[in-house]
Amino acid sequence: MKWRIPIQIYRNIKQKLQGIERFPPSNHGRVLLLLGVMLFWLCISFIRLTDLMLLENPRAKNEFLEKEDWVEGKIPPLRGRILDRNGTPLAKSVRQVTLQWDVPPDRTTALRQLQKLKANSPAPISVNPQGVVQNLGTELALNTSPDPIDVKKLIPFCKDHPRVRLTSRFVRKYYPDNNIQNILGNVKRKKGITVGVSGIEKRHDTLLRGCPGVYRVKLNDKGEWIEDTWKKITELRAGYDVYIPLDVKRAELIKRK
Repeated sequence: MKWRIPIQIYRNIKQKLQGIERFPPSNHGRVLLLLGVMLFWLCISFIRLTDLMLLENPRAKNEFLEKEDWVEGKIPPLRGRILDRNGTPLAKSVRQVTLQWDVPPDRTTALRQLQKLKANSPAPISVNPQGVVQNLGTELALNTSPDPIDVKKLIPFCKDHPRVRLTSRFVRKYYPDNNIQNILGNVKRKKGITVGVSGIEKRHDTLLRGCPGVYRVKLNDKGEWIEDTWKKITELRAGYDVYIPLDVKRAELIKRK
């Protein structure tokens, strides 16, 4: 009898210890749910930290892009206009589309390709054989102002002819008066962006220039763009219009008198 009491106490203690070591069936699902939530937030935190490392570290970002054969480029914005006090445009940017051709370095090959291009091109080509011979191995403009209808037809034409491509850029047009042009100044292109270098163009360049956008595209083994991989990363912002205290019509009347 005296031994039964310690044995019973031992059994009770053992059962309590086993109950502590094991989770009750009712709490088992809660523990799994808690572990799942913790694992989910751990994955989100890892992805976010990786993204921040790539954005804040340009070197790591460039290495990532090089491994994946991705390249980034700038989308030039439309430069703002310069207008007189009455709203007459004195300077504005106009988009110019050009049909460019990478002329082969071999004279015979270049002349043969020129004949094929003239025969198949939906837009007129005004380049003569002499101009091709003088530009072997360089870029040559085949058409500097194709019609909008011809541009749509030239897109599939360029796909069939790898050495031919369409390029687009903004060209600055000024009011046809030398005195006014001297006041307005000049612009030039820096890394694809139009920048004011003199006159009003330089004085108000911050407002006129705008902000370029950024795109990303993947390249194949030949360094060519892969279709359907082009993506805009940041939006561009066009430049603002600038008004100057000048009356063009009144100046013309004074000049005539």
